[in-house]
Amino acid sequence: MAQTTESNPPHILVVEDSEIQRKLFEKRLENSGYRVSSAGCGEDAIEMVKNEGPHDLVILDLNMPGMNGVEVLNHIRPTHSSIELPVIMLTAEDEEEIILDCLTAGANDFINKSTAYKISLRRIQTQLELKKMAAFDAKAKEIKALSAMIITYNHQINNPLTIAMGNLGNSYESFNEDKFEKTKQSLLRIKDIVIEIKKIDVENVEYASYAANASMLKIGE
Repeated sequence: MAQTTESNPPHILVVEDSEIQRKLFEKRLENSGYRVSSAGCGEDAIEMVKNEGPHDLVILDLNMPGMNGVEVLNHIRPTHSSIELPVIMLTAEDEEEIILDCLTAGANDFINKSTAYKISLRRIQTQLELKKMAAFDAKAKEIKALSAMIITYNHQINNPLTIAMGNLGNSYESFNEDKFEKTKQSLLRIKDIVIEIKKIDVENVEYASYAANASMLKIGE
């Protein structure tokens, strides 16, 4: 049986109205190294996702008395995306339409209750791995944006600032008309760059090639 060896294991929420099935899933997941919480109804599941989290994955029974799995999913998805919180539907159904309804509602995958646990575990691991990859990708994009901001500062702001400071010099008497004009243009350039940086849409950052393996923020046209 595959087991996780992480010091901070993923937190899985099991939602199943059958206490026997719920306890069985809990025990198996705990033996596989996961941290597990459980809920016996849809209403409790929604409350736990809202207040107990963060959870890394939800295993959600489709057919429950009261609020069914799709209804629970419809409550979860507006605040938790399929990347942020993968949801695997647990069902005894094999009908294509039912499965498609779950996937359309925002489920990441489904497990049939008759499926062998090793196969179910592999599907759970796959969703957790995809979630981790998405987090690494987001972190990489954040690092790239920060690196590009530093390069942009060095190239677009620091260069004209250096020119301005150099023209000012240490002596007022040496500050002639030509140096004044160059200083003015350098400071105006800095002002324009700051204005353009303020306009950058953080959700749609564009990059311009700067040097080998390096980019800076694309500013203006």
